[in-house]
Amino acid sequence: MTALIGGALVLIAAAAITLVIGWIGADPPLIWVSIGASVVAAVLLALGYHRSREEIAAQARPTVQTAEGEVVAVPTRQRYHKPDCRYARVKEAEAMSATAARRRGYDACTICKP
Repeated sequence: MTALIGGALVLIAAAAITLVIGWIGADPPLIWVSIGASVVAAVLLALGYHRSREEIAAQARPTVQTAEGEVVAVPTRQRYHKPDCRYARVKEAEAMSATAARRRGYDACTICKP
């Protein structure tokens, strides 16, 4: 992520320099190079932003350690999930067997179908 943002900053600086030189020298190819560098810099910044959001989201989702055959129950939602289900990643989740979850009155997730 840092490399993407660093590369984008270098491209922005290069685009500004080529734009000024192209404008002063009335050199259209340099102006087009500047525009191209700006577009590439924008793409790199967007990729860096997207990756940073993914990293933050991954850190914010707690995971519950489960043994073989266990499911993840979420008491506030009254549902149980497979351990890798996106809806199982909440703070109040707890690991238990599917039988225990059903005995407590939890319903199976309709997305991951444990």
